[in-house]
Amino acid sequence: MIYFYRGATVDFSEFFYDANGLPASVDSATLTIIFPSSTPSANLLSHDPGRLKGKATINATPESDGSWDVTWDSSISDDGTVFWSIKSSDGKTLVQDGAFVLRANLANMEA
Repeated sequence: MIYFYRGATVDFSEFFYDANGLPASVDSATLTIIFPSSTPSANLLSHDPGRLKGKATINATPESDGSWDVTWDSSISDDGTVFWSIKSSDGKTLVQDGAFVLRANLANMEA
């Protein structure tokens, strides 16, 4: 498992490939991230009931090397497991799914 501390900036950089493993060109890409949240806008997700979750969708930026980059500010999250997925604009070309853990103690949560 990968660990970050709450408040850190988390960087994503992904490439798209076709079924043959060759670089693929896409018009745009987005990161969807699901994170623990105790704020009033949080929801119980049908796929993961039990703890309130927040959701953010962030547009990725194309880079000259062909990658798509996204930065997420984890300070909006509570501590716990964060789930993410980066997809192309058509929603069919899944690049990567993953999860990481945000750590925080009480002093971090009150900062």
